[in-house]
Amino acid sequence: MKNSEIKTIENLKRKDKNYTIRWQLTSLCNYYCDFCIQGNKNKHIEESKGESAQIRAKICTKIIKFIENELNDKYKTISLYLIGGEVTILKDFITILTNLANVKFKGIINYYITTNLSLSKEQLKNITNIFKGLDNRILNISANYYQEYTNQKEFMEKIKYIRNKHPKINSLVLKKAKYENKIIAPFINFLAKRNYNIKINIGYPLVEDADYLKYQEFYEKYKKYASSIVYIIIRDYHKSISATLKQKLNRNNQKWLKVTNQKNQEFYFYNTSDLALNVEGGFNPCGMLCDSGVNSISIDNLGIISRCVSCNELSVVGNALKKDIKLIKDEFICPSKRCMCNYFGFIKNK
Repeated sequence: MKNSEIKTIENLKRKDKNYTIRWQLTSLCNYYCDFCIQGNKNKHIEESKGESAQIRAKICTKIIKFIENELNDKYKTISLYLIGGEVTILKDFITILTNLANVKFKGIINYYITTNLSLSKEQLKNITNIFKGLDNRILNISANYYQEYTNQKEFMEKIKYIRNKHPKINSLVLKKAKYENKIIAPFINFLAKRNYNIKINIGYPLVEDADYLKYQEFYEKYKKYASSIVYIIIRDYHKSISATLKQKLNRNNQKWLKVTNQKNQEFYFYNTSDLALNVEGGFNPCGMLCDSGVNSISIDNLGIISRCVSCNELSVVGNALKKDIKLIKDEFICPSKRCMCNYFGFIKNK
């Protein structure tokens, strides 16, 4: 298939009545793990320059105004991702979350926080208490466990608190740099015995080809306990993974891209990497019309608003510190050299 033969590409996961806001509050973190997308300490210290509590307060006010004035009556659900770095290390995070939780919106808002749970039990209590009595405000915590930094007993005590006190918190992600059954088993058994209605995602890191066999053994042993056990190719250490295995790893279990060619024939792919393998010269969306941003926006720690999280610097549409946030209604020509996007909704050739 040639790039010119593609008529449209549709993300089958997208829900038109859902609006997504991704706000990166900070680039700072108290852990810097080698397998994390935010793991480059020097880079993120540099990117954090200029961010402050005052700037976050202004951005938060603009997001609230945007939800109340632009999204009400137009969308049934909002997914609000509060991203870091590690957002819970911010002294103003409780205030920000409280203000966002009390925004006036008729529908449901899902709040997503990814954290290493390094915060104190008192801080955790304050965060979860914000959502008491708010029926249409749902907090989702992705708790990432890192064996190099985290006390396992304290981590599990915090998970117990979350589940016992706040059953609406429904997401747990376990990520570790190296997996050993003696370390992961207590988490699995703890959750299984209590029959918690909890989503467990386990990221299994791969550094070299031999790790894939270990991943398969691990998957077979624990798949009945986990919603998802996926592999993670360690940050930038791709040189140790063979080309054959890379191609195999690109194939996830679920196909979520629907491609229609100029003859109106339909094809389905697992992801953009899988699509690229089937396009002559690799998939290149540059020059195609994309509606990324129509149902989502990305805001960085300095208030810069972008349409697309994958090519945010190339899709800037404004600055929340200078102007109000507005709904984007038009498509735009994708400026990316190679599409690595998981969020786009609809792409078409002009």
